[in-house]
Amino acid sequence: MQQFELFEKTLERDIHMFFVHPLAALKETIEETNVQRDELKETLSNMRENPEVYQDPLTLFEVKLKQLKKMYKADEQIYEFH
Repeated sequence: MQQFELFEKTLERDIHMFFVHPLAALKETIEETNVQRDELKETLSNMRENPEVYQDPLTLFEVKLKQLKKMYKADEQIYEFH
């Protein structure tokens, strides 16, 4: 029974440690997300104002190349876990 009593005492401490500052962490995450959203809105606005920059064939090639590189890296990471 001593093991169960020890487990019971540590359980309350563990729960308290896990939920120390959940609201602060949540608010921080919301603020970071809002900043990222604002940055992406600004980028989208820039893209709409200057579409010629993003429709240039070389730019499109570079974007496609970056996409393929990211896909390749993601694919490598998937196969590393198998």
